[in-house]
Amino acid sequence: MALFILILNIYLIDQSFWPKLFGEEEVSIFDFPWSFRHLLMGFSLGFILILLKLDVLIKKNKLIVLVLLITLSWEFIELIMEYYNLNNIVGKEHWSNRIIGDTSMNMLGGMFGYSIKNIFK
Repeated sequence: MALFILILNIYLIDQSFWPKLFGEEEVSIFDFPWSFRHLLMGFSLGFILILLKLDVLIKKNKLIVLVLLITLSWEFIELIMEYYNLNNIVGKEHWSNRIIGDTSMNMLGGMFGYSIKNIFK
């Protein structure tokens, strides 16, 4: 799914291929404040699973798949909105920001939010 989004992003949105590490979302992998918001979103998802006591059903490896599925599905929807100019609030994201930056921040936040139960034991 990530490869599909990468190909669509490069095809639909005219951008340079190589990104910066930090900067604006149009040219970099990580952008502030959105990378931080993705981290908090992942944390919220992991923590909500604990509050709902679903951590018994969803182990850490299934959490990774769940967060990846939610994140990449949203990024696909966002790519389509950007292509059809339905998303005028933010600029067009670089493929690396969409696939590497946002996804990794959601994953990191999800793992931390899920693991917080072990901190308070």
